[in-house]
Amino acid sequence: MESAGLICPSTTTNTRSIWGTWSWMGCTLAATICLVLCLAIELQNWRAGNFLPRAATDQGKWRLSTAGWGVEHDRDLLRFRVESLGLPLYLLIPLLILWILVNSLFARSRNPRLALVSSTWCLSVSLLVGGLMLHREYFASLGW
Repeated sequence: MESAGLICPSTTTNTRSIWGTWSWMGCTLAATICLVLCLAIELQNWRAGNFLPRAATDQGKWRLSTAGWGVEHDRDLLRFRVESLGLPLYLLIPLLILWILVNSLFARSRNPRLALVSSTWCLSVSLLVGGLMLHREYFASLGW
């Protein structure tokens, strides 16, 4: 029987486990979105002749071409993808790693195996995408 104003502990635990499961699912979805963004940039980089990372001798702004086709057009698309998809990764990856740490410390899940698989996936993807992002130097390649 509940006392006046107190919540039954089993209800609180059950609610925390539901929120923990949803949090892990959200984290997994965010990691998958980051991976898709990174793969779109990597595919376009391959089409542009592995333009990134730019050579140390290649200084200045990334100029847009006047040609509407060929390798130059692929580099223009690469620049667009780096600006629109790559730069937000500089914010998303640290937030994703923070989300993983908070989930690992505080989130309770009904299924601990699901939480382990989700945390492994999220951490692996965030480290992979973060490593590629830093190796390809998305921000520095724009010459800003």
